[in-house]
Amino acid sequence: MFIQTAIFSLMVFLLGAALFTTFLKNYYLNIFPFIFLYFTTLTISVNFILIKISTLKMSSFINKFMIASTLKIFLNLICLIVYVLVQRQNAVPFLICFLVHYMLFTSYEVISILSFLKKN
Repeated sequence: MFIQTAIFSLMVFLLGAALFTTFLKNYYLNIFPFIFLYFTTLTISVNFILIKISTLKMSSFINKFMIASTLKIFLNLICLIVYVLVQRQNAVPFLICFLVHYMLFTSYEVISILSFLKKN
């Protein structure tokens, strides 16, 4: 699963690089590569934890999955609030980029975990 996550992350990175060097050149912020690294690291970490706990009973796994998702949402919310409070002038491009990464990586995470659970 790590290799699949690395391939997905590379595709997201290349798509972002292509967009920000062409169409969205005026909206590029130096923080954007860190958003990518943040979501890649978070996704790998959460996937690793969820794979480890996938051997538990389904009800226990669901509870732990919901706890992990809640913690992840709060962590993301804290990052958003801190950045927006510190860099108000760049808030809109940052929020859009963060939201796009959040949707892409969360969708990937759910699909990959469901696929892993179906195989096992």
